[in-house]
Amino acid sequence: MSEPQREAGSRKREAFPLREEQPTAERSPHKRRSFKERSMVQLTLVRFREFIREPEAVFWTFVFPILLAAGLGIAFRQRGPDKIQVGVIASAPGGYRISARFRASPCDSASARSRPGRG
Repeated sequence: MSEPQREAGSRKREAFPLREEQPTAERSPHKRRSFKERSMVQLTLVRFREFIREPEAVFWTFVFPILLAAGLGIAFRQRGPDKIQVGVIASAPGGYRISARFRASPCDSASARSRPGRG
């Protein structure tokens, strides 16, 4: 290459324009931004503001689940859990031990088969 071409193309490039009067601390390209200046925070704030401006979205997200839980709680508050009856066959291995643990009376396999819905 000739000298004029080299001089035109050899100009030192900087990452971003600097003023001579800027202190060295301000020249750093990795300067920390404050919390509110971060892009993720700004995107989250914009999405939150869009969400709050839609009353139906706020209702279905926050109000409806609370009303549904309260309504179902009132509807089923007087009914406790159902008791489940289980039959323990005495001839099964460990049948007497299991029936003693659950305070159940062991039965033989013939009487267990005669009660089809019970075990």
